[in-house]
Amino acid sequence: MDIEFQHLLIDALDRFNGEDQSNWDVAVELAQRLGANALNVVSLGRGADEVNWLRSNMSEDWLEQYMQREFYSVDPLLQKRNQTANTTVIRAGVLGRDVSHDERDLNFGIRDANYESMFSSVYGYGGVRERKMVVFSSEFGADEHLSAGHVDKFRILGAMIASHVAPPAAEKNAKDVWDRNVALSRRERDVLLLLSEGHRNDIIAFKLGIAEVTVRKHIENTRKKMRCTTREQVLVQALLMGYL
Repeated sequence: MDIEFQHLLIDALDRFNGEDQSNWDVAVELAQRLGANALNVVSLGRGADEVNWLRSNMSEDWLEQYMQREFYSVDPLLQKRNQTANTTVIRAGVLGRDVSHDERDLNFGIRDANYESMFSSVYGYGGVRERKMVVFSSEFGADEHLSAGHVDKFRILGAMIASHVAPPAAEKNAKDVWDRNVALSRRERDVLLLLSEGHRNDIIAFKLGIAEVTVRKHIENTRKKMRCTTREQVLVQALLMGYL
């Protein structure tokens, strides 16, 4: 372990749970210092398909495209999260022939969004109630991104981030947070379902027999409950919560 990385870890221990920054902000900054251009932390429950919450600082444009194209259904990181091996490397723009159209679009879409490579590790095993997936992405290719001992560095820093980035309830006013433990009313769920089908507000109002201003109010209330900044983030959160 080189001296520079040792200093990074010592700095991390000093700053996590400090008063100046949230643990999420510290984690993002540390990931950037290690060469990552985006960070995702996913809390995985015991169930094979259970996702508790997700935090990401990827671009909103990419997250919107990810949701609209339903790339989560072919995302290799989600598909491999329960395998014995807990480390996955994604090389954007590099695929074999035996892949679906959506898998190809996802892989090349990641590259177009300036995420050339992604390194993912899952922490927590056996009887642990919650596991966390930490995903670092880079604008560089996988070979360059993971050279010079970067694999071990990402694993070590990922473990530290997984142990310090808290569930949404632990950080008030936190952004970039999706929490499945949010109570939505029956009408809010109805609006979300129609919104996920691509309907405009006026069409949703017509189908539900309510005023368009009421539809906007339901969407705004749902956005606030989920601590999301855009409709697209609301839809991703709703998917993770099992509402869609």
